[in-house]
Amino acid sequence: MNAPVLYESHDRVAVITINRPEKRNAINAAVVEELVGAWRRLNNGEDRVAVLTATGDDCFTVGADLRV
Repeated sequence: MNAPVLYESHDRVAVITINRPEKRNAINAAVVEELVGAWRRLNNGEDRVAVLTATGDDCFTVGADLRV
């Protein structure tokens, strides 16, 4: 299973990526948990700004995953 959220750091810029392209980046409990962790990492680390993005070509996110 791939990580539902990725965190990369480049020159004090965090790139936080929702990584569920097979589900059009629908937000489920695992994504929420990982996003909370990413924001904590940002707040406690050296990064000064974050860019929130998502994998896939057709949309950023479809919203909440209703098929839990």
